[in-house]
Amino acid sequence: MSRHVPRAIRVAGPPVGLAIAATVGLFGALATFHADAGLVLNGWLLILGGIALWSGWVALTSATPGAGRTAFDRVRERATPAPSRLVGVIAMEAAILDAEWNRTGFEHELRPILRRIAAARLAERYQIGLESEPAAARKLVGEELWRLIEPGQIGVAEPKEASGRRRNRATRNGIPRSDIQRAIELLEAL
Repeated sequence: MSRHVPRAIRVAGPPVGLAIAATVGLFGALATFHADAGLVLNGWLLILGGIALWSGWVALTSATPGAGRTAFDRVRERATPAPSRLVGVIAMEAAILDAEWNRTGFEHELRPILRRIAAARLAERYQIGLESEPAAARKLVGEELWRLIEPGQIGVAEPKEASGRRRNRATRNGIPRSDIQRAIELLEAL
């Protein structure tokens, strides 16, 4: 059965105990060493003053727990979360959306991803290099996928306006999602 100890006693308890110990030491020193009483008394007062300063400091810091540390200081002590695996998924989704939106997104973001996957599959399953053996790679992947991953070539024909002229670079369309989906299916079957 535990009793509730008032906060004032919890804070004042250690300094009072030290003061009592210093007083007992004072009387012990006077009785044992027959020293100069003034010197021993000054030492005792110095010890009591130190205890008073220390207990005042403890009371002040316990009354204001956040005074020494700010919220900014506590952030550094927080555990760092483990990196999320969703970052790769989000990057892939962004590459697909960008490829649907414009040709540049396809050429600079999605096409390199498709090429890396195709190269890895060809090397792993058929021991064929996409760059070193393009004819053999082309035969294995098929024309439909090859036009999207072909080295050094624009993968999809650029759309034309009704007049037959090519659109300017800023308004070009990307590739349809169905073409991207088909490329993924072909890569999975490879």
